[in-house]
Amino acid sequence: MSMVKIRIASNEDRDAIELLTRLWVDEREETFDMKRFEWGLLRRLYDPVGRHGIFVAEFLGDNGDKDRKIVGMIVSELKVDPHGFSEGYIKQLFVRKEYRRKGIGKKLLDAVISHLTKLDVQVIRVNVKPGAEETFKMYSERDFKLKYSVLSLRVKEGDEESKIYHDDEFKFEIDI
Repeated sequence: MSMVKIRIASNEDRDAIELLTRLWVDEREETFDMKRFEWGLLRRLYDPVGRHGIFVAEFLGDNGDKDRKIVGMIVSELKVDPHGFSEGYIKQLFVRKEYRRKGIGKKLLDAVISHLTKLDVQVIRVNVKPGAEETFKMYSERDFKLKYSVLSLRVKEGDEESKIYHDDEFKFEIDI
């Protein structure tokens, strides 16, 4: 019987994480930036503290290791201000299309909430694009509350790096 296991990402997951990131960027109709990927996600894999901010959903098929496949991921980070206030921030949640609506996104989200709670954060935040009703529902079911909207102004056209992650968004958070 096939199942999905949620686990902390390891260095061996690098190629699968790159593929998922490329799929995520394509769905958002944005441009994949290798430099940003290498700096952002991979630093989390090789940093002994930061690497725990990436969880993957691994599909375990009926044929053992031959069927193993990374089908989803969630990326989070911990921020601490100079006064000691700590917050978790969910940067990215993605599940391959053919594995959606099976509860994998919820399992990934639960894993990150549990992880960040153990790190004693006061709040967890996430940005959600307007119109993403299913995403809104998933976070709302986990007691995230809509706090405010984030608006952006692109001042430099053609700057692909500023385009990725800077669209209009709603900000959700959950108090822990």
